[in-house]
Amino acid sequence: MSRLRPHCIFLFSIYPHLPCLQFSFEVKDADQWPYDTVAALIPLFPHKTNILLDAPKLRCVKIKEYNNVPILELLALPTEQLTSLEINWSGNPEDLDTKRHVYVDILCQCKALRNLKLTYRSLVRVPVEHTGISSDLIISLPVLKSLEISCDKVTGPGVALLRCLRTPHLEELSLHHGSQDIRDLSMDLAYFRQHCAPALSSLSLHNFWLAVVIFPPDPRPESFLGILPLFPDIQSLWISNSHFNARPLFQALAYVDEPHQVLLPKLTEFGLENCYNSDCSSELTNMVLSRDSASDTGHGLARLQKLTVYVPRRHLKKEKFARISGLSGLNFDLRALSL
Repeated sequence: MSRLRPHCIFLFSIYPHLPCLQFSFEVKDADQWPYDTVAALIPLFPHKTNILLDAPKLRCVKIKEYNNVPILELLALPTEQLTSLEINWSGNPEDLDTKRHVYVDILCQCKALRNLKLTYRSLVRVPVEHTGISSDLIISLPVLKSLEISCDKVTGPGVALLRCLRTPHLEELSLHHGSQDIRDLSMDLAYFRQHCAPALSSLSLHNFWLAVVIFPPDPRPESFLGILPLFPDIQSLWISNSHFNARPLFQALAYVDEPHQVLLPKLTEFGLENCYNSDCSSELTNMVLSRDSASDTGHGLARLQKLTVYVPRRHLKKEKFARISGLSGLNFDLRALSL
C-alpha cells in the first residue's frame, strides 16, 4: 500500500483544480516493471475514478503508458466532450489485445473527436499479432479530421480496426506499418476508402520496410504501390522511416503521355525519407519535370509546390538535382539521412 499512496494522493490533489482545467490533460503511466501501478490501483477503484468527469472544459487527452493493464481501466474519460485523443502504448505483444479492446469501447463514445492517434510500439523484436474485432462493430466518428494508427497483423476471426471506422469527413490519414502483410493492408484500406474517407487530402506512411520482391515496378494491388491509387484526390504525401526501392514509385508518379493514368494527379506536396541505399536522383528529377510540364497542358495534373527528400549521405550530391533545385514555383528541400 505504501507504493500506492503517492498515486492516490495525486489523484485527489488535482480534484479542486478540475473546473479550471482547460483544453488538455496528459497522462504518463511510467514503466515501473515488475510493479504494475494500474493493476494495483484498480481494486481501490472498482468502478473507475471519475475525477476527470468534473473537468467541463477538458477537450484533449494524451496518454502514454507502459504497464500491462491499460490506464483507462482505472480512469474514466469525459468522452462526449473530447475533440482530441492520443494514446501511445509500449509493451509486450501479448498485452496488446487487452489494451486495444478497452480503447475500442472508449472510441464508440467519442462522437466529437476531430483528432485521433492510436500507436503501439513493441518492447520485444517479434512480429505483433492480435485478434480481430467483430466485423459487425461500427465505430462512428462523424467529425474526425485526422487519424494516425498502427497497422499490425490480425489473426483468427474478426477484422482490423480500420474496417470498423466510419469517418466521412477525414482529411488526414497517417499509417504506421507493423507486422501486417501489405496485401491485407491494401484490402483494409480499400474498404476504408469506400466507407470512410471521400475527403482525404493528406496521406502519411511510416515504417514501410519492404524487400524489393514485395515492391514490383507495376502497381499491383498486393504491392505497396497498390495503396496509393485508393486515394486519388490526396494533395500531400509523406513517406518516412522506410526502406524500399523508390524507382517504381517515382516512375508511377511521372507523367508519360495522355493515355497513361498518372498516379495522384492532385499531388502538390511530397516528402520521402527512404533508407534504401540506391541512387534514384534521375527518376526523381524526371518525375518532377514531367509533372511540371504537363501541368500547363490542361490535363488536370497539379504541379508540385513542395518537395522534401531525405537520402543516404553517399547520394547527397546537389549537382544530381540541379535541374529541379531551381525550378520556379517549387520549394525543394534536400537533406541527408541521419542513420
